[in-house]
Amino acid sequence: MTALEKEAHNVYVDFKTAMLRAGFKQKELAEMLGTSQAQVSRAIKGATDPKSIEIREKLTKILNMQTQEA
Repeated sequence: MTALEKEAHNVYVDFKTAMLRAGFKQKELAEMLGTSQAQVSRAIKGATDPKSIEIREKLTKILNMQTQEA
């Protein structure tokens, strides 16, 4: 596993953990954001397109997640 793949996996685990703690499913979050469940899935799996980045930023707020500063 490359460093980039490892980081994408860590992002996924962080989001899935936050979703479980908050009691949300991907479908519910997608409805809240006005997007598809597939797009939410791509976003939490670490996709780097602008829409996925925007979704991760919104999910971070919805799920009350800590953000890491670079």
